[in-house]
Amino acid sequence: MLVHEPDEFTKVKRHFVAKAGDYVAKWSPAVTFNMAGGTCTILGESRSGTYSVAVDSQGQTTPGTFLRVPAPEACSRVGYEFAGWIGDGAKANSGEILFASSIVTAKWQPTIVIVGERTTVSGSSGICVYGKTGFATGTTVVGNVRFYGDRNTFEGSARPMVGADGSFEWCRKTVRTTYVYFTDSTGYVVSNRIIIPAA
Repeated sequence: MLVHEPDEFTKVKRHFVAKAGDYVAKWSPAVTFNMAGGTCTILGESRSGTYSVAVDSQGQTTPGTFLRVPAPEACSRVGYEFAGWIGDGAKANSGEILFASSIVTAKWQPTIVIVGERTTVSGSSGICVYGKTGFATGTTVVGNVRFYGDRNTFEGSARPMVGADGSFEWCRKTVRTTYVYFTDSTGYVVSNRIIIPAA
């Protein structure tokens, strides 16, 4: 008799084999991919959500087939750019063979698009950033600002909301080179950094 059960707590698959009235537990590592809202091609198939696969001690799913960290071009998410993999708290490099029990999670950055030229904001030099992102409709967007030469980052006063089409507009007066990145109100989702040149 062979009983095969997934073990959600230890991230391994359990195999129980009956032999002469005794049960012998055999353990094999399992790698779980968390696509974090995106889609990635793993072992030749498109996967979303979470996907677990058992590997042997050499990182093979079957003889000659190694489980590797997917390349950036194998992953996509509407409104986001792929920003790499994190495996149990450390960066997982594309192409790396996975052979130990682990959870590998995709990281994403909302796509931010700047349109237009420098303009006047409340009578002073400034710029408006038009963002097209994967943030959910109604999400409050926070612009995190740091001036060139400064170490500290602060929240900008404007906090726009994402519209039904995934867009928002954020404007700021500035006379100094300024670095800006965007998060949602929890600070969890981080955009790519934007540089606003000095007026």
